[in-house]
Amino acid sequence: MTEIKRLLIIRFSAIGDVVLTTPLIRWLRERFPEAGIDFLTKEAYHDLLANHPGISEVLPFPSGGGMRDLFKTAEKVRTRNYDAVVDLQANFRSKWITAFSKAGYKKKYRPQRWQRFLLVRLHRNTYRNIQPVSLRYLACLSGWNIRDDGLGAALFPSEAETAGMLEKTGSTENKSFLVFAPGATHWTKRWPAAYYHEVAAFFCGLGLSVMVVGGKNDTSACLEVCRGLPETCRNLCGRLSLMETAALIKRARAVVTNDTGVMHITGAVGTPVVCVFGPTTVHLGFFPFRSDSTVIEDPGLSCRPCSFHGTSQCPRKHFRCMKEIRPEQVIRAVREKAGL
Repeated sequence: MTEIKRLLIIRFSAIGDVVLTTPLIRWLRERFPEAGIDFLTKEAYHDLLANHPGISEVLPFPSGGGMRDLFKTAEKVRTRNYDAVVDLQANFRSKWITAFSKAGYKKKYRPQRWQRFLLVRLHRNTYRNIQPVSLRYLACLSGWNIRDDGLGAALFPSEAETAGMLEKTGSTENKSFLVFAPGATHWTKRWPAAYYHEVAAFFCGLGLSVMVVGGKNDTSACLEVCRGLPETCRNLCGRLSLMETAALIKRARAVVTNDTGVMHITGAVGTPVVCVFGPTTVHLGFFPFRSDSTVIEDPGLSCRPCSFHGTSQCPRKHFRCMKEIRPEQVIRAVREKAGL
């Protein structure tokens, strides 16, 4: 193939999906060391990649952008004369931008929607093998001689982001605290906040600090975790940016989280993580990727998986996939991961 000098990767959202593109960024940089490699994503996720050594420039797309923004972005991409566009989003907007570009090479990620539909809706498993999303991204570049180095995701908090985190949290000692992330975009992905509270109380009783993080939609869950606990359990909900959260997690002893972007951020900065999975399973591709992780789930429930992204309520009304995972199980896993 002709040597690529300018390349664009497109992945608009969400946090975990963007983080899981970082192995591919590294592999592409190794394959095309002199190329300009740009990345188009929603502006809300711009900072995840702004300091990535493999990226030349991050192009932000307005998070609430409409057709006018789509046309402007497509025109901007076209004028940059990319040799190749790698579409890892595979939706209407990314397909439009890719088609409108002048790129001679166009590669598109295939998200296996049919297999996913059969598994989630009819519980028919037609996956020939279970493959993490990062490796599915790689599969769309067949013929490019891209080498998998066997490593996982990677994020690079800047000195300024680390300094901002330290100023907001006062955290100065490495590995002296745990981080809990009890939130999730969808209700069925949230292990009960009351269970997180029990786990936090246990570790506060051991003399450890617990930093509770989340976005603006996680306020009630974070408050519930910290309720009635000593000051060593700190509610940082809404106070940290994405990369300040990454900087905090990088200094933590271990992290407890649901199936969310925080789980992938934790793996990308090299901190041990305990993940609680309910409605989703490994088949969907979003288990922790090549990280020091323990996944806690109930593999015996026949109703799993019941959704791809999570839902606002349990379809069976019992929510057993989360309620039957007890705090004691998570405590044991954290003690093992954190060496406590």
